[in-house]
This record gives sequence, C-alpha cells and structure tokens, in this order.
Amino acid sequence: MGILDLFNTNPFDKYISGSFIPGAEIKVNDSKLILKNVVIISIEVNLSVENEASTCLIELENSQPNFNSGSFTLANEFASVKIGAKLEVTLGYFGKEAGGFEGKKVFLGYISNFDIEVDCRDICKLYIRGMDAKIWMMTSKKTELKKEMTNYSSIIQNTLKPFSNKLEGSEINIKGEAKLGSPVYQYGQSYFEFLSQIAEDIGHWFFISLGKLYFVSPKFSTEKTLALAPNLTGLLNIKANVGVWGIPKEVSIVTLDRKKPGEIIESKSKDASSVGNGSSISSLINNLDVTCNSIRIVENNFISEAETKFIAESLFLKRSLNLQEITVKIIGYPDIKLANLLEISGFQGPINNSYIVVSIEHNWDFVSKSTYSIIKAVANTCNKQ
Repeated sequence: MGILDLFNTNPFDKYISGSFIPGAEIKVNDSKLILKNVVIISIEVNLSVENEASTCLIELENSQPNFNSGSFTLANEFASVKIGAKLEVTLGYFGKEAGGFEGKKVFLGYISNFDIEVDCRDICKLYIRGMDAKIWMMTSKKTELKKEMTNYSSIIQNTLKPFSNKLEGSEINIKGEAKLGSPVYQYGQSYFEFLSQIAEDIGHWFFISLGKLYFVSPKFSTEKTLALAPNLTGLLNIKANVGVWGIPKEVSIVTLDRKKPGEIIESKSKDASSVGNGSSISSLINNLDVTCNSIRIVENNFISEAETKFIAESLFLKRSLNLQEITVKIIGYPDIKLANLLEISGFQGPINNSYIVVSIEHNWDFVSKSTYSIIKAVANTCNKQ
C-alpha cells in the first residue's frame, strides 16, 4: 500500500467489510500448531522500542473428562511444549470476502516459560509465555575489553555475533557518531545489560521486531503505516497527553581537552530536530531554565568536539520525545509496526500530528470474539489551536 492509498482509504476496510471474525495462528519451531481438541482462549502481545523484551502470552484450553479416572491424559499440544522453542503468532480475521484467514505475523520469539493448570471440572489450561531474542542475551554475564573498536557501531556488531543464529538480521543505524576516545568495557554485565546501557548513554533505541534487531536513532524511520481521523470506523478511543516531565532546556556534554591541558571541550544542544508536524519544542513550554531543567554530563572518556556534540544532540532528541504522547485504541490491526509513523488528522489542536510508534499491545479474545490494538506513539512537536 502506497502513501497516497494510505491517506485516501480506510486502512481497516479489508478487516471490517463482510462477516469477519478474529482469527489467530500459532507456530512452534516453524510448524503450525494443529488444534484438534484445544481452543485458543486469548492472546496478548506486547511490543516496545525501549530497553525491554517484547513478550507474548497465549492461553489454551482443553476439556478432558478423566480428571477423576486416576489417569489424566494431556492433549498432545500441551504435552509436547518445550522451553526455548521458537514461537510465532499471526493475528487477523476469517471472513467470506477474504477467502479464509487473512493475517499478519505480530510476534516472533521463543517460549520463555509455561504453566499447565488442571481442575476438577475436567478443564486443562496451558499458558505459554514468549519473549523475543533478547531472552538469550539476558542469561549470562561477561567482563570484556572491546579492543580495537573505535565506534559504537563496531562494538554493537561485535556484541551481537553470538546471537546471529537467534536473529533475523539486524539494522544498526547510528548517524553522526564519532571516534571513541577511550576503550569500552563490558564489565560484569549480560549482553542485554551492556547493549541497553549503550542505548541509554547515546539516546538510541534497542529493540527487536519480528526477529530483526534494531539499534537506531528515534528518527531512523519515516515510513507512515497508519492514518487516523474522527470518522474512521476502526478507531475506538484516542488520548493525547502533553507534559513537561523530563523535558530538558539544554543538554551539555563536558570533557577535558587532551590536546590542550587545562582546557575543556563543551557541546550544548538546546533544541531537537522535530518529530511531528506542529510547533517546535522550544515554542511549547514556559518557565524552563537552564538551572532547573538541564542535563550536564562530565565525562573524561571523550576526545573530540564531534563526539560530545553527537551525544548532546542524541540525548536531547530522545528526552524531548517526552513532550507529547498519544494512546490510540483501534480494532485489531496487525499491520502496525514499531518505530513507524502514525498520522492523526481532523481533531484540530494538539491531537493532530505525526507520531513515532513506541509500543503496541495486541489483544485477541475467543470468548467475546473480539480483538483490539493499543498503540502508544510520541512526538516533540504539538499543533496549537
């Protein structure tokens, strides 16, 4: 679907036209889970660009009328589940016009743990919890000097090598980085903790989407995947929040000048490139001053103005995204992706904007035959009335 189609048609049309009911498919180790006497009760998928793993919770139910017989038999789907198995979830809809099931993959990861529950009503339940490939980065700790690696990109690529067979590729996009001034240590940290620390230090996102790892600036993607307006049938609820918490007036990075003893190098960032289509952050806030609302980092490992400038600008951009958050509840929409743009129009005022999607929650329920998605997205601009 092109951008013109996106803005001129209802993106939910293929799901809400005709007699559609929510559907789901589950794969374990690349094989479709064939459910003979088992019912999928609910599925919840949580995805995020922040330093946390994306997760999935699946509830399955099986009726086995032999609880009091002295020998209870688990359904094959329950008895064969294994920790660490590859797990895929596809959500979508069944309907006549679709010619069967039409869906999109929303989760790719591994089974992290499961619970089996049996009660005297002859009901057996299986709860499967999945986690993306970050699960393998959390299980061990290491101390290592990253030798002969002169920038963050090379350090990240080196750190990811042990996990190449657990990932569907990677995209490392750190624009404007400079040569590092001092060696970098992974000191008593898991791979996950080490990469999360780098992401936090340089104001970038570290996340996995459908098996592919991303280590990127919040502005790396400009793809618009969803446009919403007041008359859209699939839009259930929308909430905008604009707040001052965490917004810096200035980010300053200070280091000693190794070429000129006794002097310092200082780089400041007082405004961020805008994410959104409204007023810049500097025109939206009052009563911020450098004394109360600044970030000042003194770090002797930097060696150049280019390095301090990169850090200052990156941190200011990420922190400025605390300005505005939008939360949208829509009918189940498996097409939405992390870090893509969400366009909202027709509401006027501060709601209208283009936002970066930072988290997605997909909920699928068999009992109520309903499905919905909750999307959170951020921007550092805001339209005014």
